[in-house]
Amino acid sequence: GMSAVVETLACLNEIGPCLKFNLNVKSDFGVAILLCQSAFNGCLMNVNANFFSIKDKAVISKTEKEVRALINRQNALLNELKNYL
Repeated sequence: GMSAVVETLACLNEIGPCLKFNLNVKSDFGVAILLCQSAFNGCLMNVNANFFSIKDKAVISKTEKEVRALINRQNALLNELKNYL
């Protein structure tokens, strides 16, 4: 889910510097970023849609913290990835 998307964005961030050697792939790189954003948002919508069914407040609290951390990490990576486009 969201963790896999964040890992993918981290991988993209590692290969971003290589774009300077082949500018023709910049659009492909941008599309990969957009697809990651879409996947992340889809996962987030799914989590939000299912929150109502969770009765355990500790699970809700833990999940909310995990989701916030993933959102923050995704936002940081997206901010870094802008440097390559």
